[in-house]
Amino acid sequence: MVPYSRNHHFTGRDDLLSELEEKLKDAKPKRFNHRVAIYGLGGVGKTQIAIEYTYRYDKVYNSIFWLSAADQTALLSGFEAIATSTGCAPTLNQTPDAIARAVLTWLRQQREWLLVIDNLDDVSVAEGYLPSIDANGHLIITTRNPDYLQFPAEGIEIPVLPKDEAIDLLCLRSNIQKVEPSASDYEHISSIVDELGCHALAMEQAAAFIRSSSMEISKFLPVYKASRKALLDRKSPTIGQYPMSVYATVLLSFGKMEKMKYGEQAMKLLRLLAFLNPDGVLLEFLEEGSTALGDELQEIITNQLIFHEVLASLRQYSLIGRSKDMNSLVVHRVIQAVTREELSESMRATYHNIVLELCRKMVPDGSHETYLKFKRVQSQIVEPLFALFSIWTPGTGYLFFRIGSLLRVDGKLRDAKRFLEADTDHCINFLGEEHPDTLTSMNNLASTYRDQGKLEEAADLQQKVLEARRRILGEEHPDTLTSMNNLALTYWDQGKLEEAADLQQKVLEAQRRILGEEHPGTLMSVNNLASTYRDQGKLEEAADLQQKVLETWRRILGEEHPDTLTSMNNLAFSYKSLGRMRDAVTLMQQVVKGRERILGADHTYTRDSKTALAKWLGLPPMQYKKLTYRITRIL
Repeated sequence: MVPYSRNHHFTGRDDLLSELEEKLKDAKPKRFNHRVAIYGLGGVGKTQIAIEYTYRYDKVYNSIFWLSAADQTALLSGFEAIATSTGCAPTLNQTPDAIARAVLTWLRQQREWLLVIDNLDDVSVAEGYLPSIDANGHLIITTRNPDYLQFPAEGIEIPVLPKDEAIDLLCLRSNIQKVEPSASDYEHISSIVDELGCHALAMEQAAAFIRSSSMEISKFLPVYKASRKALLDRKSPTIGQYPMSVYATVLLSFGKMEKMKYGEQAMKLLRLLAFLNPDGVLLEFLEEGSTALGDELQEIITNQLIFHEVLASLRQYSLIGRSKDMNSLVVHRVIQAVTREELSESMRATYHNIVLELCRKMVPDGSHETYLKFKRVQSQIVEPLFALFSIWTPGTGYLFFRIGSLLRVDGKLRDAKRFLEADTDHCINFLGEEHPDTLTSMNNLASTYRDQGKLEEAADLQQKVLEARRRILGEEHPDTLTSMNNLALTYWDQGKLEEAADLQQKVLEAQRRILGEEHPGTLMSVNNLASTYRDQGKLEEAADLQQKVLETWRRILGEEHPDTLTSMNNLAFSYKSLGRMRDAVTLMQQVVKGRERILGADHTYTRDSKTALAKWLGLPPMQYKKLTYRITRIL
């Protein structure tokens, strides 16, 4: 599962590939065996070395997997793709975290596999998601972070190319026959390589310029130096960990390409791509969102003739690539950085707004179909949109809130926290601490903290929201009751059962008075209070409440509605705790039959009920290894 085709122009680096192979095979004491982080400057060739390794040594492995670590959303989506492709773990109704851990558990049981995690610059993105040191496979990490012990892993620094390999690469990619030191062009080629600092991406860009302009090799350096001088006279670039040679060579390609027939359109598309996902911009994402891009960009993307001419121009100068399945456009991070750096402040603001509108269009409206679309394109949105953190209006704030909420629902908790914290900070700064939008954002952020197990932070935030809503809305406003319920659930997670039960009783009394005994919200509150009673050891009180909920659901919804079956399931566990095994088994048998008919035999809830029933009857647990007990809790 490698998304990139083999680079047939790859040259040199044999010593590094051999060192990588040896380090991956090593089994030395007090070492991070079978884990190697290859690190170095941007554009120096880390990803290309990893790609070449996967193809050169593919016969060594039974399977090879590739994950992007640009952000945690991309990483977890990659684990889900592995689970789907291999069938090693169920994905239906499973959280991304559970899927990733299931894949890692499966890898421990396999042999001779290779996992590549690309662009892991922030070690916290993969915290808890790296294969164990004693796993039966190999792990390659590519990163700009030289502190490889953070991962932890063995390290290999990727330096610039040796001069002889840089000369070979420049000749190969420029379509120039390899020259010997005695040849007349050797001095010119050697000088170009020295000027570009033997940097792989700078060499690639220079070769693309020479190749596309049919320029004599002797004429390149004067053109390059003139361009670099103009660049330095104009401004000093601030693109970070990238050498000056890359900046100047990319600018040469820009200037040449803009003179081509579709050069202006090509630059417009490249500027858009500079603000999007560098690991691959899905063509589907561009096409479906094209109406949000403005007339010019929409015409470029939707007019097939213009679009393919533009892509040909960009590829001619090695400014973009295509994924192996041809469904994505790939732009190197260095190319993106140079492209953004060349824009004026006003032009940058224009493209920021275009990206905001594109992301806004691709965020679902709440229907199931658009939510599934969001799952497909979320990796296209997360990093590009978060980079626009400083651009805040009520509209963009809502977009951050919506995406953070969707990521939380989808189990991408780290990225959900980033978006919701950003939105909460902005709401507080622009709207004030007690504005309804601020309180809603704080509430969702608190729920994300709770999902992450950060219970103190969650409770602190929920208490602030509850106090504000009590003061502003009153004790029995629906939003106030929701806040009380959320805080009660956090207290329950903290083991503060008395405090949880006290809040839940207040919520239930208010809902009975306002909504009535048989309102779904009231019944969910009864169920939550029953769960707390059960954990307090008040088993009779818990079972009594659950019986009343079940009777009501049966009368209102029918015997096999999912909510009715959930109530049966919960009551069955309470019966078991009370020692009423005959009643527990009878109820659970009904749950299993109903869930098989309604949800299907492979649904998570169906499997859990089957496993519980088998265990209670003293039967082999079929194919399920452990009982997972779930009580539905409504936030």
